[in-house]
Amino acid sequence: MRRLFPLLVLLTVIAHADQVDDLAAAEMKASHAPGLVVAIVKKGEIVKIGAYGTANLETKTPVTAASVFRVASMSKQFCAAAAMLLVEDGKWKVEDPISKYIPNAPEAWKDITLRHLLTHTSGMPTLEAEDGFTFRTNPSSDDYIAKLAKKPLRFAPGDKYEYSNEGYSLLGILVAKVSGSTLASFVTNRIFKPAGMSTASYYLLERIELDRANGYTWDKDHLENAIPLRPYAMAGSGGIMASILDFAKWDAALYTNSPLSQAIKDQIWSPAVLNSGTKIAYGFGWSTKKKDGKLIVSHNGSTAGFGSRIVRHVDEGLTVIAFENVQNGTVGDFADKVADLYLSGKAGQ
Repeated sequence: MRRLFPLLVLLTVIAHADQVDDLAAAEMKASHAPGLVVAIVKKGEIVKIGAYGTANLETKTPVTAASVFRVASMSKQFCAAAAMLLVEDGKWKVEDPISKYIPNAPEAWKDITLRHLLTHTSGMPTLEAEDGFTFRTNPSSDDYIAKLAKKPLRFAPGDKYEYSNEGYSLLGILVAKVSGSTLASFVTNRIFKPAGMSTASYYLLERIELDRANGYTWDKDHLENAIPLRPYAMAGSGGIMASILDFAKWDAALYTNSPLSQAIKDQIWSPAVLNSGTKIAYGFGWSTKKKDGKLIVSHNGSTAGFGSRIVRHVDEGLTVIAFENVQNGTVGDFADKVADLYLSGKAGQ
């Protein structure tokens, strides 16, 4: 049964300062963040939502639990989940070579599998301005693949772990192709809707979005509007925007078998293994590790004007999710400090 969030818990404004509020104030000061929002969730139930500062400096709109932030690379967990739902549907296998789904794929890609894309072990090249690619352009999916295909791999597939936005962008394109839909439609219908994530969507610059937080950058001694860039072909690597409430719903859904089965969760949270047999601290769309024998899965996000983190202490049933609307802040460190506060039992003292 999906957990329901009591309205009073969701909408209550914290009237007194506690340790989380103090940590939030310190983070906002250190990172020059106009706004920040954090959710602490225990076994799918919201313990606290703290909303601080300003979502839009021009309109003086405050951050609330309903404010919609871009979550950047936290999107990768949804692209990976979509890929695994297609595996469960019998549409493909994680060991399939990607050349099976890409006509005229270069010979160098013949050994790259879906697993390699999922685990950042493909050796996929990085696109630069000299390749005719910038974040101010918006290539089609075919053009994006063609640009990647012109460059040599960075290493043999499976030999190394190297975080790759290009790999996940390509994975998102393939999810769309194999599902017969767009990535956004597939994820919306198979993940967002079943999880009750009503504000979650894939970023479109031209769409007017209610409650959207504006993103900022700090330049020496002042804040500036961040240029809201994201080529749509890269949606698989970082295209999602959502409220903190929706991510709390996502966390609650991960305690159930909908939208993801236990078999899928077991796979996405297992460390990948290199050709050498070495395990790495990444699964499918999630960083994954064990501390004192207890599973911790997490992911950061950073894009123009925004930073984010989700950290799930799976065995303890504790999740902390945090968003801020400034680029290159330290919201990840903040989220981990909040998690440590609750794990220590000192929260609220």
